[in-house]
Amino acid sequence: MVDALGDIEWKSLRHDLGPAGDIPVLLLAARTSDAVHRDLEDRLNSNEFEVSEAAAAAWPFVLELAASPDTPSREWLLDGLYASNAELGARIGGPWTQAWEAAKPALLALLDDPSPEMRRSALFVVGQGRGDSSLVLPALSRRWSVETDPVTRLWIVYAAVEFAGFGDEATVSWLQSLVVPDDEPEARMLVSAAVRPDAAVIVRGLTGNLGLFLAATSQEMGYDQVLEHVLWLLRDNASARIALGLKLLEEPSWRQEALEILHSEGK
Repeated sequence: MVDALGDIEWKSLRHDLGPAGDIPVLLLAARTSDAVHRDLEDRLNSNEFEVSEAAAAAWPFVLELAASPDTPSREWLLDGLYASNAELGARIGGPWTQAWEAAKPALLALLDDPSPEMRRSALFVVGQGRGDSSLVLPALSRRWSVETDPVTRLWIVYAAVEFAGFGDEATVSWLQSLVVPDDEPEARMLVSAAVRPDAAVIVRGLTGNLGLFLAATSQEMGYDQVLEHVLWLLRDNASARIALGLKLLEEPSWRQEALEILHSEGK
């Protein structure tokens, strides 16, 4: 890392607080301490308008840190520090896009990390950043075939559903052929909402163990957010949303949400 950091003219780049000459020192310090995380966040976390050129330049080095089991709180470097960069970059493009695609093999390599927490963090960021799915789908397929951790399996589906939700046709086909066991109702719910709407399947997932979403990454999804995500996936399918609302009426704990869905559809 030391030599590669020296290949970049950091002082000519900018982050959210100014010239980026301080980034190499912070990245090197992050190898042994998480005390610099706040400083990295202040400088590299995206604002609402752009991913800074310094954040794009630092991305491969952050991935190198994340890949080392000796790095303190390494999962945070992905889903805490860079998830928002990935999400914003996917929306607005710019210099970040090149950095994202160039480093994608290194990010996908983390899907085979021994730590399930790291695998989940990597999957979350993959889903946020999306881009070209040609490398992603084979990596998801390989991980799906061997993954045994139930939360990580759910997050494999989550990552794919993000691609499908934004219209990636290859991922839609991948999800349509994906075989999800009956004892994984939360994953089946996401697949159903994304590519084959079935109100009964979705409600079974919503009334299942939604704690799996809370356990996934530092960017946890609450119960209401899970439903919001499902409705977002169904955003262009009014009949599926109405069917879901009617089915949810049968569940006392979701009755208020069911009424809100039906009201929004004019029912």
